[in-house]
Amino acid sequence: MSNKNKQIAQNTLFLYLRKIVVIAINVYTSRLLLQMLGVEEFGLYGLIGSIVILFNSLRSLFASSIQRFINVEIGKQNQAKINKIFSLGIKIHAVIAILFFIIVEIAGLIMIPDLNIPSGKENAAYWVLQFSIFTAIVSIMTVPYDALIIANEKFNAYAVISIVEYTLKLGVIFLLIFSPVQRVIFYSALIFLVTLLVRFTNAIYCKKTFKEIAKYSKVKDDSLMKEMTKFAGWQFLGNASYSIANTGVNFVINIFGGVTINAARSIAYQVQGMIEQFTSDLNVSFRPQIVNNYAAKDMDKCLQLVLFSSKATFMITIILTFVIECMTYPILQLWLNIVPESAVIFIQTYLLFTLIHSFYYSIDVLFKASGNIKLYQLYDAAITFLNLPLSWISLKLGFPYYSVFIIMSMLEFINLIIKLFLCKKLLGFNILTFLKVVLTRVIICIIIFIILFTIHHHFIHIQYTPLSTIIFATGYGLIGSVLSFIIMFTNQERKKLISILKKQT
Repeated sequence: MSNKNKQIAQNTLFLYLRKIVVIAINVYTSRLLLQMLGVEEFGLYGLIGSIVILFNSLRSLFASSIQRFINVEIGKQNQAKINKIFSLGIKIHAVIAILFFIIVEIAGLIMIPDLNIPSGKENAAYWVLQFSIFTAIVSIMTVPYDALIIANEKFNAYAVISIVEYTLKLGVIFLLIFSPVQRVIFYSALIFLVTLLVRFTNAIYCKKTFKEIAKYSKVKDDSLMKEMTKFAGWQFLGNASYSIANTGVNFVINIFGGVTINAARSIAYQVQGMIEQFTSDLNVSFRPQIVNNYAAKDMDKCLQLVLFSSKATFMITIILTFVIECMTYPILQLWLNIVPESAVIFIQTYLLFTLIHSFYYSIDVLFKASGNIKLYQLYDAAITFLNLPLSWISLKLGFPYYSVFIIMSMLEFINLIIKLFLCKKLLGFNILTFLKVVLTRVIICIIIFIILFTIHHHFIHIQYTPLSTIIFATGYGLIGSVLSFIIMFTNQERKKLISILKKQT
């Protein structure tokens, strides 16, 4: 087995150990936060504070713009150029942070008076907005340090810092009993402080580990600055459009349903976010190798990694989706105790979007490796923004709240088709190879899991206890893992995966 495969396996191991711990903390954090804030304030934070949640979940994607340039120079062993890229990255993200502050501050202050917020909580909404904006700004300024860590494949440190961050966020909830103001305001303030602490931790680690590379320098390179700004700008457009569309849909739901519906949507987003964190971590471990191979003009190896990561990402997504679709209500009862109205149907429809979106990551990495992202990001932003008017129209016409997630799924499917054709046109990507190697196996996998879900729905009728919920969820997870592992990969790929796992144990 090659050293690159070993490195990918080791990176994935660190990231999944991180993710297991982070999700365990998140599960308990959500339950505790719902109990401490109550449904209304939980929904209020899910509405106004969703900007923080989105930027945190997309932080590694924002980091990929700088990471792409760093990885190219790592291949050339050009330390001075890497420091220049890092320094320019800080400048670029400082500008992005300022623009973000101006746009969101104005938009938030305009929109809050028109939102469906319970009487007496308007002041809390304003304070949550301010702390959420500053938390997101700190996250934006952390991106260059994340990029340096990921580009150098220091995933052990990346994992430890993340675990510390989420542990502190859990600890924050226990402080809410001492809150001198409304708890949702105090919680927002403490989350801002935690994010600030993580920013300084990342900076200290990078300065100690990478020394001169992570040192900010007042460099001037108009050509490189223009290239990086253009790339980061298009990257920001794509990621920001996704963030704004998701946050915007949350506001649309609020106008028609209030903060109680926002609470249900927040739970659905957390479930979807946990799944996407698993898949995004997998792709974070693949990303440096894909970029390095593209930069080295080894297109066969690059495309092989893209196809392999596509299948692996979908496999993980459909396993988790299958378990949650079959066990949505008992899992929510075990997890939250208090299940917000509409949470079950929101989760079940949102996961359809998650399945389609799972193909986004490997295609995204390929485009960013090439640097040719203008058309890709423009189409992505345009289609994603359609979520807002179409969601508003559907709710205005009296369709159920979960229709917004069906609209998101339909648009994401159209988006996927367009991305594949852009891959062919701009990068010479063979769509027929993708259909043969990936999509045929995906279709077979989906059909089998639909049959299994139908069997569960019609024949499994029991009163779930915490123990039976865990047993059934684990059983379905094992069944899904075995079936998807057999269906999604060739015999050679299965042997390769098993070999990688044996080498790591």
